[in-house]
Amino acid sequence: MMVKRLSVLLALFLSCGVCLGQDSAQEQDIGAKLTKIQREVSRVSRSVRARGLSAEERAAATEKLTAEVEKLFADFDFSKLDVEHLSLALKNTSHAPDVAVKIVARAQEISRTDKTLRGARALANIFQTQMRMREKPGPLVTVEDVFAHPGVGDLLASPSARDLLSLISRRKNLNDDIKAKLFAHGKTLTTITDFRSANAASQYFSQLAKISALTVEEREPLRLEILNNISKHVAANELSDDKKKPFDSVVAQLNSPLLIGKFIGYPAPPIDLMWSAGDNNVTSLDQLKGKVVVIDFWATWCGPCIGSFPQVRDMQAKYKDHDVVILGITAIQGNHHGEDANGKRKVTDTKGKPELEFELMAELMQQKDMTWDVGFASTKDYYSDYGVRGIPHVAIIDAEGKIRFNGLHPSRHAQIEKNVDDLLQEAGLKVPGKHKASDK
Repeated sequence: MMVKRLSVLLALFLSCGVCLGQDSAQEQDIGAKLTKIQREVSRVSRSVRARGLSAEERAAATEKLTAEVEKLFADFDFSKLDVEHLSLALKNTSHAPDVAVKIVARAQEISRTDKTLRGARALANIFQTQMRMREKPGPLVTVEDVFAHPGVGDLLASPSARDLLSLISRRKNLNDDIKAKLFAHGKTLTTITDFRSANAASQYFSQLAKISALTVEEREPLRLEILNNISKHVAANELSDDKKKPFDSVVAQLNSPLLIGKFIGYPAPPIDLMWSAGDNNVTSLDQLKGKVVVIDFWATWCGPCIGSFPQVRDMQAKYKDHDVVILGITAIQGNHHGEDANGKRKVTDTKGKPELEFELMAELMQQKDMTWDVGFASTKDYYSDYGVRGIPHVAIIDAEGKIRFNGLHPSRHAQIEKNVDDLLQEAGLKVPGKHKASDK
């Protein structure tokens, strides 16, 4: 009898092992296929983004891209899509709404049948996709729908929360239920046990601070509770000065003008430069009062920063003879990313050698035709003071020295230029005419 039972259990184990192996292989197959599709879509989509196309040529290129995406997904089994693959699948369908509808239908099925994080992620994927597509695939999903899902609590605790909170940051209104859930999750982060938990609480609060619908008064109790618990943790563990430093940086961030609600419309946080190059010989922001200042936070290792140089160069040309200063700000990195004589990427170790980093920056400015001012900040306080979470990151200061816009991307140069023109006009300063975009 015992032998028979063992035989049955062994058979079940082996059959389950085969099933698990099949599921794993199937997931890998779907992931590999989507990655292959993404590469092909990326290749074809370059023709749509090419410069100098007429409206007719761009329309023809878009039509070709749509046909190609539909062809790539022609034999795709959408019922096999799991939540792990939804985001990648939807990224490839911006120009193929009919395909997107099928993927959204699968995402809706997952969100209805799975009440956990997986279901909430599926619904959030639909919401995020519909937010960025002109032609909304499938039935419209609202932020209220996402927050009504039973798994939204786990969603807020996951890495996916960052994208969701970013999308709702500009909403003027959120209902009380959504606000309650946002703050309820924040409350779970207020137990401080180490630096990691303190940083997580600060990062989440920083995201909440960007949501227009949440007032300073609504956010303040959570900020104060986090600060109080950090203080208690540091005191209870009698941390040395060295071990306190990471916590001090978190406290500085939580007390920054941005997070206490005294940022937009308030005097710009000070930035002193230890080195600069350009027409204005900038040493601090104070000397630039009376001019509109566009700050581009960047670094040599940042590909998107380098990629935005043509737009920054165009802006510099447009405002060259006006009361506008475009200022690229970085900090000592300990390395410099440049190019060798053959134009190939070259990384130079500059740790402990700031003068070498300055010298290489001057060379890079020549190589890349950086016609605007560039400087090294004396500290990295600007990360917290200006809420810099990623670069490039643009802030605009008016002629009175007050922050008026923040968190823009240089690629949105049309919006940046409109903001600058409006601030020039507001200050009674000369506004330039239209400037032909650079072909560089």
